[in-house]
Amino acid sequence: MPSEFTNLKKALEDYMEAVSRIYKGKLQSDGHKATGKLIGSVKASVIIGSTQYIGELRLEDYWKYIEYGTKPHWPPKNAILRWIQAKPILPKAINGITPSQDQLAYLIGRKISQVGTKAGGELGQTIDEVNASFRPIIEAAVEKDLAGELTVIFNNF
Repeated sequence: MPSEFTNLKKALEDYMEAVSRIYKGKLQSDGHKATGKLIGSVKASVIIGSTQYIGELRLEDYWKYIEYGTKPHWPPKNAILRWIQAKPILPKAINGITPSQDQLAYLIGRKISQVGTKAGGELGQTIDEVNASFRPIIEAAVEKDLAGELTVIFNNF
């Protein structure tokens, strides 16, 4: 009969909850909250297979652009308009002329076409932080589960 490894399961669930909570906090504090869609999409779980435990973090597909940034490209105008409205970005008058939202979307798109977007790195930072604090917890959980398994094996021997 395979082991339940309940201590490891609990430690990994706590680990994934910490990744989720800290990542959401970093996104919030770093200004990646225009619509809240990415922050709201963060869902962590632990999947237990027959030979492995997998920590899974589900996110909106565009997380990778926030994490790693982008090379210069022309972004879709509608995406920029949605971002302007959600943020909200209020254009400032230049020489007495205030740009329309379409004009502002063009200016932002042009800038992205020239320099791309900056990488945030929040997820990588989060994983590094959580790994450092959870490594001893996970090691202790494995040791405790294995000690329990050895006790069962030797008692049945």
